[in-house]
Formats: sequence, C-alpha cells, structure tokens
Amino acid sequence: MPTCITHLCVIQLCVMDNPFEFGRELGTNELVDRQDEVAAVIDTIR
Repeated sequence: MPTCITHLCVIQLCVMDNPFEFGRELGTNELVDRQDEVAAVIDTIR
C-alpha cells in the first residue's frame, strides 16, 4: 500500500497572514483610482 504524504504538504493556516478580507465592503479611504497607473502601463506597452 502506498504511503500518503499529503500531511507533509499542508500549510498551517494559523501561520499565514491573509491580506484579503472577503465579504466586506470597502471604506471610502480604501478605494483606489488606478487610471494613472493603467495609463502608464498602456504607454509603456505602446
């Protein structure tokens, strides 16, 4: 019978910091207008 090694690949979730918070509304200070950044990327590609 093959040995199961999946337990060696599991990352402990309590060790990782998740920068994303799903399911909540952003505050007005968290909204970002990326028009300048997108324009710079488009200009660079052209």
